[in-house]
Amino acid sequence: MTGSIERSAAATSPQVKLHYWTNGGAQSVVVPLDEEVQRHRLLLSNGAVLLKRELLAA
Repeated sequence: MTGSIERSAAATSPQVKLHYWTNGGAQSVVVPLDEEVQRHRLLLSNGAVLLKRELLAA
């Protein structure tokens, strides 16, 4: 029961879609807004270049 509550809360939280370029080509990833900075730093540290950032409607 608790799992369904957590999933519904996560589904309504704002999300960001990051489009970036790596040696493997263009990639996209959707992350919760509160994890965006951490994910962005991880991507940059691995040599990725951010191409576009989209805030997705909740």
